[in-house]
Amino acid sequence: MIITPESEVYESVSKALYDSGTVIKTKLPNFSDKSAISIMPFCYVGATSLQTIAVKSRLRSRVSVVLNFYGSENQRWTIDQLKSQAYETLFNLNSTTNYKMIVDPDVTASTTAEESLDNTTIWHATLDVTYKIY
Repeated sequence: MIITPESEVYESVSKALYDSGTVIKTKLPNFSDKSAISIMPFCYVGATSLQTIAVKSRLRSRVSVVLNFYGSENQRWTIDQLKSQAYETLFNLNSTTNYKMIVDPDVTASTTAEESLDNTTIWHATLDVTYKIY
């Protein structure tokens, strides 16, 4: 079975973050349940996308993966630190099983925002990392 670059990057990113000690959740909790606060901070590896680009006689790909970091109302600094550690970990990730890759800093972006959900305030940060695939 052929595994797409998108799938391999998702698996490699998830494994690299887990190996670095980042708490990874594979499913988002019900944020309206106050007990969700007790499992924060954590990272959820979210959306991925694959863009294929024709370069001369070859196809090149870019894969983006969006990391979501969640923290309670007093964990803004903590999720910013987690986001920075994740970026460092992923910047050093340069291959999957079948592909070589490098972070494309021109299209990598991050955000941190406060969100209010059902009388609960949380911090939500994103790190959208794009890799050039070779």
